[in-house]
Amino acid sequence: MKIPIKINKCPINEAILEIRFTSETPADAIFGIIYQEIKKDGFEKYTRMPILDFPADIREKDENLKYLPHYRLKKENIIIQIGPRVLSVINEKEYLGWDKYSDIINRNLQKLFDLKIAKEITRVGLRYVNIFKDKDIFNYMKLIITLDDTKLQSITNNLFFIIKNDDILNNLRIINNAIITNNVNKVSYNGSIYDIDTYMESGNLKEDTIYSIIEKLHAEERQQFFSFLKEAFIRELEPIYKE
Repeated sequence: MKIPIKINKCPINEAILEIRFTSETPADAIFGIIYQEIKKDGFEKYTRMPILDFPADIREKDENLKYLPHYRLKKENIIIQIGPRVLSVINEKEYLGWDKYSDIINRNLQKLFDLKIAKEITRVGLRYVNIFKDKDIFNYMKLIITLDDTKLQSITNNLFFIIKNDDILNNLRIINNAIITNNVNKVSYNGSIYDIDTYMESGNLKEDTIYSIIEKLHAEERQQFFSFLKEAFIRELEPIYKE
């Protein structure tokens, strides 16, 4: 199918680029080293994350904790999160578009690489959380859930599955009838969530290929997003195609 390069009615609520790595730099020194470079771009104020309230030995041993960020920096609608094994660049609220967002990603990853903090890159992931207000997204998808050839008409669905494409994995989570809270004005509303986390993990991801891998992940994520939607609904989103 032909994939749009852009949609005017953009449902993206949050975009997250995350890179995980190993390092020989002491864990408690990594944030300070990276911060000295990132603050030059205006990310001066930072927030200490709750994970730091856990003892260091627990953070190191627990697989659910070891890749969590320790500090959060924010400038306008861009957030940078840093931990001893992770750096993420988040575009929240209004999506900047891939050209601008990827430029911010690349600039901050280059700081990490120039500082020689990352010894090995173990995972690169690109995640998009899409919100459809007042819509049951399953009514607009090609995906049909059946039982004995009969379509299930459940009121609420919460689906999670993984799709593999060569060396790329896609974690898809699709939820309808969700209560979504706007973090700005704290207003809640009903809608659907279409969450796609596209990633590649290996102990042998090379620094000089990371930028091309990120572009590959972005292309894969777009393919997954549009492949599940009905053509009529894609038209409603006002797609723009490359000439």
